[in-house]
Amino acid sequence: MLNPEDKLLQNIQSLTAEIGEKQVLLRFFLLVQNTPWQVFQNLGEASYSLLLLNTANGDRIRVKVKTRQGMYVVGRPRRRIKFSLTEDEYQSCDFLVAYFMDDNAFYIVPKADLQELPPGSLARWRFTLELDRRREPIPECARYRDAWDSIHADFGKRKI
Repeated sequence: MLNPEDKLLQNIQSLTAEIGEKQVLLRFFLLVQNTPWQVFQNLGEASYSLLLLNTANGDRIRVKVKTRQGMYVVGRPRRRIKFSLTEDEYQSCDFLVAYFMDDNAFYIVPKADLQELPPGSLARWRFTLELDRRREPIPECARYRDAWDSIHADFGKRKI
């Protein structure tokens, strides 16, 4: 039987993941306005979160959303936040959108830029958001922040 604290933590983790996915879905909804793109939440296929579909040429872009937060973490704030993907998630997506709730920040990472982890663990690929002492992303990470145009040039045309 789960103890109530474990159940609360599990509920918070599920809620956090859902909030992050909905935040990214909303961002894409705003970005695709006046473009040939449409955004869909993935309900049928495994291992990715959102699908971008170009209705003019049929191009498809699969996005995996991962959300992290530190609001319910005990101890001092972390300066390295890890967004990990399984092998299936990595193979099924084209981009990771890492949403850091604490800063309401989106990091758009092409899957080719993810770090491969040693074999044998469930998490096989990772983006590590590293923050400096002022809690700002270091330059290696800052280049991914709000880099929506890295997914497609159509998404760089408008700021939201």
